[in-house]
Amino acid sequence: MANPTTRVPVRASFAIAGGGSLGTFLAGALRTLLRAIWRHNAAVGRGETVHADLLRPDWGHITIDSIGGSSAGALCASQLARALFEPEYAGAELPLTEPHTLTGDWIHGAELTRLAVEANDPARSGSIEAPGWTVLSGARLHELSSRALMADAPPSDPLPPSASPLDPSGLVAIGITLTDLLGYHEPAEFSVERVVGHPSFGAVEPSVSRQQQRAGEQIRDLGGRGHAETRKLFLARDSDGAELARRFLTETRRRGRARALAWNEASAEHLAALTAASAALPLAVGPLALTDQNADVSVSSRRLYVDGGILNNKPVAPALKLGRWHDGSRLLGLRDPETGALPLDAIERELVYTRVCFFIDAFPDRAMGEWRSPHPDEALRESGIWHLTRAAVEARGSRIDHALATPHSALDVLFESMMTSLRAQDLMGIAKTNQQLEARDRYIDDRCASVSHNPTSFQIDTIEKAEAYASVRLRPAGMVLTENQARKVAQRIWESDQFSGLGGRRPVTMIPVFAPLNLRGVFAGEALYSLGGLLGYDARKHDAGVGEAVATHVLSGIDPSRPVAEVTLADAPRSVVPEDTSAVVDRLMVAAAAAIDGLQPKETAVRAFAKLPLRLPFVRRLIREWLDRRVTGMPED
Repeated sequence: MANPTTRVPVRASFAIAGGGSLGTFLAGALRTLLRAIWRHNAAVGRGETVHADLLRPDWGHITIDSIGGSSAGALCASQLARALFEPEYAGAELPLTEPHTLTGDWIHGAELTRLAVEANDPARSGSIEAPGWTVLSGARLHELSSRALMADAPPSDPLPPSASPLDPSGLVAIGITLTDLLGYHEPAEFSVERVVGHPSFGAVEPSVSRQQQRAGEQIRDLGGRGHAETRKLFLARDSDGAELARRFLTETRRRGRARALAWNEASAEHLAALTAASAALPLAVGPLALTDQNADVSVSSRRLYVDGGILNNKPVAPALKLGRWHDGSRLLGLRDPETGALPLDAIERELVYTRVCFFIDAFPDRAMGEWRSPHPDEALRESGIWHLTRAAVEARGSRIDHALATPHSALDVLFESMMTSLRAQDLMGIAKTNQQLEARDRYIDDRCASVSHNPTSFQIDTIEKAEAYASVRLRPAGMVLTENQARKVAQRIWESDQFSGLGGRRPVTMIPVFAPLNLRGVFAGEALYSLGGLLGYDARKHDAGVGEAVATHVLSGIDPSRPVAEVTLADAPRSVVPEDTSAVVDRLMVAAAAAIDGLQPKETAVRAFAKLPLRLPFVRRLIREWLDRRVTGMPED
């Protein structure tokens, strides 16, 4: 039985949003969070009750079991996975700029001249094929990602085993968001009598795997194309952990929805390819072609990807889903081989915990200021208008006026909206689920208060039943029940979960690690969004330091007894802001020439005339001066 006075273990999911060149900010924040978790775990291992390193006094050991990453956040997610297996890669006690560390790889490697292509010819790197007409090279991005995951890290002081946030099973689950340009098939199956009048519309037979679910019915598949994809991986410290994850995926019929790999050079290379595809910002880097090799080496799947942040730039839901899958994989290895029952002590050890989600985002949407407004349905009913203050109404009106008046203002609104709001509905889903789980907790408490002492035959032999039992033990009222009573309540909870779909879910405590409100001034590399930070070493170093400062501030407020104010940081000094965009102009000229060549494949007078302005020095100078103003914030003459 759980002890009400002991700290409850914490399982952490990391959701790392896209951020273009501000991956340096994400990496700086990530390193700081990792360092704080190591120190917290070390203090817990020493039995400290009051210590500066404890993030919260009621938190036990923190385990990082699932990660979601989009675009630049996908690159950081892969680095976090490596740091869990190889702690020295985090460079926790080393300078931010230390080469071959989590932040050092961004500061030294994320440089435009290193990532730019030299010609218009397509290039290949591993399983990635990249065009030559983009501003940056997807092949070089893949090489940079591969080096980050495989180059030797500098030596550092070893961590005590008790401080490691890696699960004892050696497993961590990671989800990388992708956007498949050509799309993939999503079945929409109808019984044949429901599809009439057009016998050639839709596939006559479903796939073998789908046929099993439909018990041999004759159906037609009128499915369409999906484009948002999340590649799910279980990465394991060794082959035994990978085999455990494969068993879980097979027994839960998820084998085709995720892969289980031991951490080695091959799995690091596969992860590097996925993260490069996720970071293939349209036209700047991508599209990229990615070839997946199947078990049958004669069969491969070739897909065309662009930035995963286009359809899901806030990978909170993938991270939390993989956290639930991680629960099941751990329990699988603890099942009694004869009876199939799950030991109660194993359930309490593995499932009695608090779930938190560290959400790192360089471009957060806080729903504040002029962005805050009532839902359209409420506005049309003339209710809910109280959400808008007079200042917000005026701010929205001003933004609308500027957007209608000038194209660059409209583009500013477009990019700001896209980069902050993509897939933000996941947060709404989490909030709704939290509310439903609060009602479920009240129901559990009611059942605990009235449970009888009669014996029960309820056997805890499935993951779902184990989750129901753990949800009872998580409640203060459930902690004091006898085993038999807890089983009786768990049976009722398990039955209700079959209808509600809440089984396995638990309340999520969000820990947002967001850029400050004045991010455009604070970041040295925010201008030009995807390219600004790639233009200067000092800019990248500064922005990584911003991530470190923001994460430090957030960590100081995790304990509710120590509330803190909104983080405020000074604007970046002019000395660290990039001043010369000549390299960008050179690449834009090459990309423009490639676009003209594509429209007119053969050399003609028309093609030569169209490319003439690209060769004129004053045209290049005008473009460079305009970009310089965008980067440095210089006023117009």
